[in-house]
Amino acid sequence: MQLEATDLSVTFGKRSVVKAIRFSLRHYRFVGIIGPNGSGKSTLLKTFYKVIRPTSGVVTLDGHDVRKISQKRCSQLLAVLPQQQTMEAELTVEEVVQMGRYPHMTFFAGSTAADRTLVQTTLADMKLDHLAGCRLPTLSGGERQMVLIARAIVQDTSCILLDEPTNHLDIFHQVTILDSLTALNRQVVVVFHDLNLAGKYCDYLYLMHKGEIAARGTPSEVLTRSHIKDIYNLDVDIISHPQSGHPVVVL
Repeated sequence: MQLEATDLSVTFGKRSVVKAIRFSLRHYRFVGIIGPNGSGKSTLLKTFYKVIRPTSGVVTLDGHDVRKISQKRCSQLLAVLPQQQTMEAELTVEEVVQMGRYPHMTFFAGSTAADRTLVQTTLADMKLDHLAGCRLPTLSGGERQMVLIARAIVQDTSCILLDEPTNHLDIFHQVTILDSLTALNRQVVVVFHDLNLAGKYCDYLYLMHKGEIAARGTPSEVLTRSHIKDIYNLDVDIISHPQSGHPVVVL
């Protein structure tokens, strides 16, 4: 699937939040959007899944304007995990994950055997099967986030968009989530704050600053001393990971 944004701008009142951005997934599998707080990362992502209407420019899926695609069809193409999502309903883990199949169900038909198999497989892959019968409010924050990502995975879309999915999680849950996403045969777009996680998992990065794309390219091309000095106003060292070779930011 091809997700693209052309000359995309978003203005709130007199404040320009996103400025004439061009974005494309191309052939990349795991794309990261990084940048300081207030740089426009989340706003950009929200234009991709129609929560925010751009002031100008267009977002397309396989050449079709997303604003002209029905919500159900859009949900069959894009799975989304927003930055903040509350769900306090007394649903079990299995019931929440099963919700990911809704865009593929017809009005009269419920879940199929294939749907239930996909849910069970995903729960097992993400090591959540032992929690299948637990109620969501009884889970830890990390466990809930894993459940919501499992729901996005069973949506079985070509592309998954996630806004800071590892925020506030311990290192075990961060790695488990990102390893699970990496193992998928799908395109993934993630908003990151952690530059080292972005450098480890992404094959392409967009670095945003003041609503614009300040740099784009591979992690080695984007995570440089000069870029981090210019954008974050920090003096850092960049070293290569001894095993994978990906860039590591050292404070």
